[in-house]
Amino acid sequence: MKTTKKEFEPTAEETRRIGEMLEKPEFRSLLMDYMKEISDPANKAEYDAYLEQLEQGEGLAPHGMKIVKPKPWFCIRTVDRSKPKQTSKNSSKSGNDSSNKSVFVNVCTTNQLETASVVERTSA
Repeated sequence: MKTTKKEFEPTAEETRRIGEMLEKPEFRSLLMDYMKEISDPANKAEYDAYLEQLEQGEGLAPHGMKIVKPKPWFCIRTVDRSKPKQTSKNSSKSGNDSSNKSVFVNVCTTNQLETASVVERTSA
């Protein structure tokens, strides 16, 4: 079996599925709640204390899992150029064109994990 490395590129199915989920109000609400929660300095201190407790104790982390503290590295700013779905006749007049939406991708780093890669497997 031959393996080759290539850069990660989400499949059309993965991209479609993420888009589907982001269209659901319940998912967006949960995501926003999570983002607010992890952005609150009081919660951050609590999370950090909990992670420190897991790191210090033997067997506190779930079996087969490793506690990783990523460090901020850089942020990518891009634009969502996907075509907006028309949900009603007036939706295009609302100015809610997704081609104007900025998308930010925060990239973190850690020396605790192997470098990420995509491996394409083909039969030999």
